[in-house]
Amino acid sequence: MRLRLGLLLLAVAVLLIPPTSPGSKPFLPRKDSSSLVDDRYGIDFINGAGYSIPEFRYQQAVASGARWDRWPMYWHLIEPTFDQFDYRAEDEALERDLAHGLKVEAILLGTPGWTFTAGSAVAPFSRVEDKPSPRPAPGVRPLNEVAGASSPPRNLGEPVFRADGSINRDNYWGYFVYNTVSRYKDRIKVWEMWNEPDFLVFWLGSVEDYYQLLKVGYLAAKAADPDATVLLGGLAYWTNAQFLPRLLDLMASDPPARQKGFYFDALPVHLYASSYDIYQETTRTQGLVRSKLGVDKRIWVNEANVPVCDDAEPGNGTPFCPARWRGTMEQQADFVIQAFALAAAADLERLFMFQFYDDVMPPREWYGLVRNNSRPRPSFYAYQVAARYLINPQQATYESRGQVEQVTLTGTPHGKVTVVWNNSFEPVTARIKALTGSAQMVFKNGDKRTLKADGDYYVVDLPPTTYRDEVSGTADIGGEPYILVESGTAKIATRVEALPDFAAGRSFTVAWSQTDATGIPVTFDIEYREGKGGSWKSWLSDTSAATAVFGPENPVPVKEGEVYYFRSRGRDPQGDMEPDPPADGHALTKIPLYLSGRVSDNRDNPLRGATVASADGLSVAQSGADGRYSVLVFPRGTYDFTARKEGFTELPYKAIGLTESLGYDFVLPPKQEAVANGGFEDKLNGWTVEGNAVQKSFRHTGKYGAYIGAPGALSQKLTISPDMQLPTLSFFYRSPASSKPGELKVSLAGASGSANKSFPIVGDDVWHNVWIDAASIRGEATLRLSLEGADAVVWLDEVSLGLSNPPPPVGPQPLYLPIITSGTSQ
Repeated sequence: MRLRLGLLLLAVAVLLIPPTSPGSKPFLPRKDSSSLVDDRYGIDFINGAGYSIPEFRYQQAVASGARWDRWPMYWHLIEPTFDQFDYRAEDEALERDLAHGLKVEAILLGTPGWTFTAGSAVAPFSRVEDKPSPRPAPGVRPLNEVAGASSPPRNLGEPVFRADGSINRDNYWGYFVYNTVSRYKDRIKVWEMWNEPDFLVFWLGSVEDYYQLLKVGYLAAKAADPDATVLLGGLAYWTNAQFLPRLLDLMASDPPARQKGFYFDALPVHLYASSYDIYQETTRTQGLVRSKLGVDKRIWVNEANVPVCDDAEPGNGTPFCPARWRGTMEQQADFVIQAFALAAAADLERLFMFQFYDDVMPPREWYGLVRNNSRPRPSFYAYQVAARYLINPQQATYESRGQVEQVTLTGTPHGKVTVVWNNSFEPVTARIKALTGSAQMVFKNGDKRTLKADGDYYVVDLPPTTYRDEVSGTADIGGEPYILVESGTAKIATRVEALPDFAAGRSFTVAWSQTDATGIPVTFDIEYREGKGGSWKSWLSDTSAATAVFGPENPVPVKEGEVYYFRSRGRDPQGDMEPDPPADGHALTKIPLYLSGRVSDNRDNPLRGATVASADGLSVAQSGADGRYSVLVFPRGTYDFTARKEGFTELPYKAIGLTESLGYDFVLPPKQEAVANGGFEDKLNGWTVEGNAVQKSFRHTGKYGAYIGAPGALSQKLTISPDMQLPTLSFFYRSPASSKPGELKVSLAGASGSANKSFPIVGDDVWHNVWIDAASIRGEATLRLSLEGADAVVWLDEVSLGLSNPPPPVGPQPLYLPIITSGTSQ
């Protein structure tokens, strides 16, 4: 597997942390998380390719309220050699994210060494997660200090598509993007084209070079998945103030760009160390886009935070405060609440905090909401509070009144929510217009108290800010924010929690919860639907449980290849019911089928690293060291599969009907082949027919096979090369249940020797793969397959005579592990 530097550093960090006391456990989040969530919010690097994080870290992430994870797919690690892709680390991280209900925003970046155009071949590429400074200084570094992985790839100017509309493999970046988006299109819908192209560490090219890379990436991604959202590479923002205006000018002067949406769907920026930038700089950016392009584009902030400088916990070693563009742990928590509030006011489509765990060692910065030893910082609880209360507003407004900053969210599931803080270095009292006679005041650590209105206003004493920018002297992060929640007239509401795209088996746990803020106790009616066209049926009525296991036989037998939908309705103590749930329910999951088996060579040796793939390319797996493979398929149906491996002849596609999981073995014929038309696809050309022998559509692979009825035979003259390694005769045979007993005789005879073998015909209706050692035979020989026995019948296919165990290709070879990718979706 590819080795991740960040994980090596993290391993060292863990070794530096003193052991906990005997019997101690990891620190769980101490505040409850609500099922009320907003799809707006995410965190960078909850997981990542190659991270292999523990389950506990996922529990913390889900408890935080985050619903998005952002991490990179490094091109130079995935495709170190042209057209040789290794997605194993990405597959593992993605499947675990999806299984925990997290959506993924994937960053595509990192030029492979075989297509560098500048930079150093030995300097390490700066990883997205290893951020050295919250606001990197602009400037020029010698090219020999910047990794070639930051350079524009060769052939960016080649056409993205060939004349027939297919992707052009000679445009290396476009080919990589197309291949990657095609692979994950049913599981990832957001793709970011590079990271911080306005920062020399990540991009050595010009603005023009990046525009070309963006265009190629956009066109390739949309060709692979028209529903994909393509992001411009998130901007470091402060490093090169002219990058974005120049890029927008290039777009405006490119006539075809307007019809293609200027080659991006949303524009992300990275904003650190000032919570006010979340509002001020994103609205300024949106205005710049509007003035240059004449359109409105969605704005994201997919990195935001302030690194900490006062964490004295053993093993952390953060710098002392005050420090430039760094804050205390309490100031980091203040930043999180203020960033959430200002993101809502700016109507940002997405907001990500960078990052979940520290995951690095000094001299890198400590950005984590959680320390490497799994102890949450105050910012974790602040994120949890913000993700619970600052959600789904119908309207959000921002007011700056002297020393008081106020963001008001109305129409939320909680009612009216007001966030207020002090922007000055002196205490101040705020007066906030009251909607109701009392409100819940929520603090950044999750604590609450009831606040009574003083007439028409709530009166709140706001503490001063303690954060002063070391350069400007300004208060770029306000004082501790308070959240006032006025519930108003909220109604009861429930929902079934999101389920994995594919269930792990024919039984799975379904969970549901109350999502309103009324405090009214409810019971639940849970319904299910089998299939898109099925009808809703009652599963559980008036239950107070929050989970139940569905299947394998209760309430109905769960079928492979089917999709199951779920919805809930709440019932209050008076028996009043929640309004009707959505017509398609709250959640669904699919029950996959699996095609499993073994891939071997013509001597029944297992083949590792063979690819088993469907004709549509949506179901793909690689065989392990024992030759075993397992590929996920959905829905039920007939699929064409083949197996292939370098050094062997690719098999014709086999139509396999899948109404339930099925086993199927593939035998790969060698490249050096002595038998002509051994698959009988070209009628019986090349064979001499004796008696009752014809081509039939019944076959093992391809479209045709051969049929022999006793007495009958097939033979052909062939030549076995003197330099053929371990000549081996291999074929499949099958006798139908209607066959009478008989004997299939195989003879291979030449001047240098012969091989003879017989096989019983017993009418077992099973394909048998057999092989015969032909090592003693060289030169011209005659192969004859004959059937004896009255009314005996046999089918033949994949007759092959060639070398066995070919020598491995020259050079280092990848280690293949079994992987499963998603099949077709309904």
